[in-house]
Amino acid sequence: MHYLIFLLGCFLMPFVSASEEFPLAETIQYHSDGINKVGSLSMPRDRPIDQSTYLQVKFALEEYKKEQVSFILLHLNTPGGEVFAATSIAELLQEIDQKEHIPVIAVIDNWALSAGAMLAYSCRWIAVSNQALMGAAEPVMASSSGQMESAPEKINSALRAEFGTLAKNYGRNPLIAEAMVDKDLIVVKREGEILRLNEMSAVKKGDEVISAQGKLLTLDADQLIDLQIADFRLPPSGNLFELPFFASIPQVKELHYGSWKIDFFAFLTNPLVASLLMMGLILGVYMEMQHPGMGVPGIVALTCLGLVLLSHFSTQAVDWLEILFVLVGILLLLIEVLILPGFGVTGILGVLLILFGVGALLLPSWGSTQFSWNGEGWNLSAIAFVNRLEWLLGSLLLSTLMIMLIARFFTPRFLERNKMILHETQEGSVAGLEKDQLPLKGAEGRAFTSLHPGGKIQIGDQIYEALSEGELIDRGAKVLVSKIQGCVIFVTKG
Repeated sequence: MHYLIFLLGCFLMPFVSASEEFPLAETIQYHSDGINKVGSLSMPRDRPIDQSTYLQVKFALEEYKKEQVSFILLHLNTPGGEVFAATSIAELLQEIDQKEHIPVIAVIDNWALSAGAMLAYSCRWIAVSNQALMGAAEPVMASSSGQMESAPEKINSALRAEFGTLAKNYGRNPLIAEAMVDKDLIVVKREGEILRLNEMSAVKKGDEVISAQGKLLTLDADQLIDLQIADFRLPPSGNLFELPFFASIPQVKELHYGSWKIDFFAFLTNPLVASLLMMGLILGVYMEMQHPGMGVPGIVALTCLGLVLLSHFSTQAVDWLEILFVLVGILLLLIEVLILPGFGVTGILGVLLILFGVGALLLPSWGSTQFSWNGEGWNLSAIAFVNRLEWLLGSLLLSTLMIMLIARFFTPRFLERNKMILHETQEGSVAGLEKDQLPLKGAEGRAFTSLHPGGKIQIGDQIYEALSEGELIDRGAKVLVSKIQGCVIFVTKG
């Protein structure tokens, strides 16, 4: 009989300690009468943590804040994912806890590995199932051969510091958190104190080696409880609300959030898609300037610009200075197209302002970045900034190459077939003019508009559509008719 009582006491001890040792009541407030709403988030094993996960969490937390939930459950069963996305999610979890006073409880149903471990450390409380595993958070990246390998030291150092800071925020030991990132970190428990050693030979008799050199730290449920990383253990059923404190909460209503908009915005904010939008904007503006008048290229450019702005609105507050650059650039372009014929200083300045503003919108926030000359002091925001900048510069380079190809091979053919260039009709006239009314080769005139390469020229009292041969001709410049091919008048500078 005494043996059975002893076993029963051992079984119930984790649940009793959960309600008595941890001041849940100090952070989790609920109504004794009426419905108590609880927010729910989930990181499943079959979906890596990425930008769409960040958007899911962002929109869900905003909704739960409006619903005035008592607390939020973050169910973790994930092998990890993108580091910067996890860092952004960690900031959201800390913000809603510390600013909105809505605590988040990480429930490790099975795995909280890599980026999942970072999210667990971002929560005020951590609950673990008997199958829980947490750790193995070394950052990796694809090599030039396509194989996965350890990330450079500057990334490892930044992530290690991030883990340590997150652990300290809620009173957890930072050395244990850092050992999950750095496989060369040696951590032991000596007389109840967690210590870091420089080499394995420094381990003394009686020391409990928590993290040995050459191995990433991964902790199971017992170790997480023993090292005070986790705060309480889930019952065998895995239902948190069977624990004494949570069972006392009346009329619990668990809320879940989902929206098709999340996947759409996540698609727009993907670095590859963002770079393609930038290319579409550049090429669209170039083609439209080659052939004034709102056509398909202009529509494509405005669409890409609108999608870039929309994606920025979905993830963070808009930096109004960057938006101002874009709006001023658009205004200058409209002035150039509608008021000032040709494409001069005003148009060039407008394009530069738009590119600068859009480029700034596509990059992560500059204010949170930390750089150093040797690269070791970079934080994760700085690394993400450089990564996005590489994508952006790559898209600019590719856009430039495509513009060169278009200018060399496609633009003359496009303009020859365009409705704004003279075309031969069945009646033998060209855009309303008889063939004998066309200028002769060698005729002199002036550029009525700028030609880049398409535009208008004036010979005598007659206005013609014309195409310059390989150079930009400013409005008012002297021109010579060099040749007439089919229905197209070609000119050069006089």
